Amino acid sequence: MTYVTLKGKAALQKRLDEKLQRLKEIQKEKAHAYNASGDGWHDNPGWVQLGQQEEMLSTEIGHLQKKLSEVKIVEISPENIDQVQLGVSVTFKQANKVSGKSNTYKFLIATDGEADVRKGIISNNSPLGTALIGMKVTDCKTVVLPAGEFEICVLKIEME
Repeated sequence: MTYVTLKGKAALQKRLDEKLQRLKEIQKEKAHAYNASGDGWHDNPGWVQLGQQEEMLSTEIGHLQKKLSEVKIVEISPENIDQVQLGVSVTFKQANKVSGKSNTYKFLIATDGEADVRKGIISNNSPLGTALIGMKVTDCKTVVLPAGEFEICVLKIEME
């Protein structure tokens, strides 16, 4: 079961549509490479490479289709934003337990289909997202993330 917001489901569907379109393009290019070589697939590295791309893309499409078939839509409750949950933005301080260096970050907590760290959106299933879910303003805890051990303290929770 994959939990997503309506926005997350739409993002997954868009990603699937884009990959399906790219697959059609690759299949067209592959057919052209097959016919253009005169010898079909023998000694045709372009055709082989396109075949590998086609196979990889087909696998990704299968995973997305499976994920979409198993989604459960999560409703976000704007009345209850006293704790970190899906659909809220959280501002928190993250301090490295070894170096003592700290930074303040703000992220929107979303589902896997919506996550884009460059845009300030993290997944509730990511190590940081999992650590933040359920925390309240002024809560602090020590977490082990891929980059090391940190203390995180929630400063602000707001609806976006």
